[in-house]
Amino acid sequence: MLKNVARAYPAARRALAEIDRALVDRGVDALTVALWEDAERLGALPWTQLAALAGGLAMFEVARAHGLRADLVTGHSYGDLPALVAAGALSVADAVELTLWRCQTMGEAPAGAMAAVFAPRERVVALTQGSPGTPRRATSTRPRRSWCPARRPR
Repeated sequence: MLKNVARAYPAARRALAEIDRALVDRGVDALTVALWEDAERLGALPWTQLAALAGGLAMFEVARAHGLRADLVTGHSYGDLPALVAAGALSVADAVELTLWRCQTMGEAPAGAMAAVFAPRERVVALTQGSPGTPRRATSTRPRRSWCPARRPR
């Protein structure tokens, strides 16, 4: 589907080219190689996330090229990054960098479980130290919300 959008709309092609440049600048293959020539990659990190970034930005740029202007943009979960780019609060290069970091962190997380916790990150880490399946890290998503991957105790 994204390939058809890129064929039909120069604005979508420009968005994809900007993502490709940011990836190549970081020593990573261009996303369009995965999209057009090696679709099996799309089932793995970071390609799934990068494809979501590309889809969101390409469609936003197509809408903008047609004269549509957003009063507000929003995203959920990973969709926050394309929304921040669309709002002008984050560059494409920074979104690519954050995506690569996010995927690396997800890949390093131990197999097992993830918990959403209504507590600040520091409290989660302090309360779980020394317990079976102790989280290696906790990440804050809001002031009093965190998530943490953990190994399942055996």
